[in-house]
Amino acid sequence: MRRSPISLAFTLVASASLLGCNSADDLIREADPASAEGILAAIEPVEISISRETTHITQPLREDGHPDYVAALDQVQGERATASNNYAVELNKVFGPREIKESLREPYFNRLGIRPLPEEGDYFVDFQSHWEQKYPELFEEDPHGDEFWDKHYPENATNQPWRSEDYPELARWHQRYEKHLDQLVPADQHTTYYSPIISESPRSQVILATTGSSSVSHFRQGCRSLLERAMLRLGQGDIEGAWSDALACRRLAHFARQAPTLVDGFVGDALDSLALPAMATIAGHPRLSKEQATRFRRELNSLPARQPALSAMEPGERFSCLDYVCSIVREGPKGLHGLTWVAGGGLSRAFEAMFNSMLDEDAGEDALESMTAEVTAGLTPDEQQLRQMEMLHRAIDWNVVLMTCNAYFDQIQQIGNIEDRDDRSAKLKQLIAEYEELGDFDGLANLPKRLPAEQREEFSRRLAGSLISLMSGSITAYVRSQQRTETHQRLADTALALAIYRINEGEYPERIETLVPGYVRQLPRDGFSDAPLRYTRTPTGYRLWSIGFNRKDEDGRQNHIDGDGDDVTVENANEVANCSGINPK
Repeated sequence: MRRSPISLAFTLVASASLLGCNSADDLIREADPASAEGILAAIEPVEISISRETTHITQPLREDGHPDYVAALDQVQGERATASNNYAVELNKVFGPREIKESLREPYFNRLGIRPLPEEGDYFVDFQSHWEQKYPELFEEDPHGDEFWDKHYPENATNQPWRSEDYPELARWHQRYEKHLDQLVPADQHTTYYSPIISESPRSQVILATTGSSSVSHFRQGCRSLLERAMLRLGQGDIEGAWSDALACRRLAHFARQAPTLVDGFVGDALDSLALPAMATIAGHPRLSKEQATRFRRELNSLPARQPALSAMEPGERFSCLDYVCSIVREGPKGLHGLTWVAGGGLSRAFEAMFNSMLDEDAGEDALESMTAEVTAGLTPDEQQLRQMEMLHRAIDWNVVLMTCNAYFDQIQQIGNIEDRDDRSAKLKQLIAEYEELGDFDGLANLPKRLPAEQREEFSRRLAGSLISLMSGSITAYVRSQQRTETHQRLADTALALAIYRINEGEYPERIETLVPGYVRQLPRDGFSDAPLRYTRTPTGYRLWSIGFNRKDEDGRQNHIDGDGDDVTVENANEVANCSGINPK
């Protein structure tokens, strides 16, 4: 692509043609060139069409006529929630209202169907905060508390048994907050999770709307604390209590994934990645009975099925993307500041990409440079950039941007309906690659000469492609996150089947195929391949593993433990030591 320092001239000349002006001077006269405020005053509102093809929803609408995606998403999220079946009510009662912005508390709790919670109360305080508040002097010389944690916190507190006599301070904290943890265990009537989505900002973007509660941190703190108690109970021989807490964490993961964004989905998977290994540990306890193992396995597999990864993007991610486009239209040129190619210094490149193929290559750079000097006289660098963004903002066909983004999510859902995993994965990879190529502005340089309207449409499509490309990494990561969670569940289920076999036969099987058909109907499959899970019996137990993201069998080595593997592993290396309360450090 041809580079030159005259992109502003390209902008002014081409915009004059694109917008139907006789010359660049017609645009210059619309505002005082020495005044940023004058430039902003010259912005004409960009009309967007409200339709299924562009905005996806046509109601409700904001006062300015744009779709109110915040209200629409809140309505979808809360349509089945009541004060009695909504787990968010219980979560807020445990943690209190402090992280909810004070001005939002009344409408937030009204939508939950309860009275606003008092500022002060007997609310849950996590272990670290509890110690930092009670003994601040301990953290003055050791801000991260490394020495404190080594002494008072088990290395594997959430997936290996521990005893109160080994970690008395943690045990006392659990005793202090036992009723809060009991309250965190979902009751039978808790069938849904809805945290009201509220925004008091005129921008009212989905991505900026506050739910009023820091549910992400609440879910994480609650799950980790319940699993700590599960392993404490297991160390004390309370297998039923340990399983109850681990099962509660899996329900918390299910509730977290009911929230509307991919971030919430990742949180749910993170909770599962803690709860399921704890369940596999429980399966290895030497005093686990056959009745318990059979019932635990049934309970593990009777939890509500999760949404497929691509289906889970609806409607939150679609609404968030379309709402972001609408917000740029509302905010005008300054709204472009949030785009990666502007923030990264690529504004001039974007201009050149849009207008280069409309200009006569024989016009001569000397003439264009001369025009640049004339039209930028009196403008500061910031005002020059603002002028560039003004021209670009007015030149983009925002309806084309909306239609392109909207169509992308339609394609995502079509791919999500493909049953064959490999075919689905290949189609998703192809779609992402197509939009990444579409979002490359450099590709415009190779296009044939176009009429201004055609160039405008093509650039607008590529702008949409650049926005969509920003999402591709998170979509791929979420698909992989779901694969990992499914693999963890198969590992935990197989660990319980192996426990039943050991109880019946007195030892673990030599080969995993022995479990079929008496203990499992078919060999448990690896979530990352078509092959069965890997298994080997060891002198003191067994090792069961998945090959992980890299699809390489590394004999169960895990990166966070071994440093050189990618496998997802359950290892019953010493069932007596691991389940008797002896810390493995």
